[in-house]
Amino acid sequence: MNGPKKRIIENGKSKLVPVGYVTNQRKAFEKERARTESERTNFYKSRTWQKCRYYQLLKEPLCERCLANGIITQAVIVHHIIDTYTPAGWDRRLDPENLESICFSCHNKETFQKKDPPPE
Repeated sequence: MNGPKKRIIENGKSKLVPVGYVTNQRKAFEKERARTESERTNFYKSRTWQKCRYYQLLKEPLCERCLANGIITQAVIVHHIIDTYTPAGWDRRLDPENLESICFSCHNKETFQKKDPPPE
């Protein structure tokens, strides 16, 4: 068991694991993600989503997260607050209350900082 380790909590217990270790929760999340990938791809290509996205950016043309920090940045992405990989997020995929207009920078921070699956 050589190499870098990290401490995680799995099933309520702390344990030391190799850096590339994948939790059971993450495995289940990835399995669900793979199952729904084609359905999600078709959704994002749909005319319904394109219209929804267009109206969201028309309603909120500036990045909502940057604006909260006093920075004015044009929004280019419509982000789902509750991820569409979750059943609750999928059900609310067109709900305006579940959408926010954000810039590329804020989207990348949100997307690439996720380590574990989103809560359901």
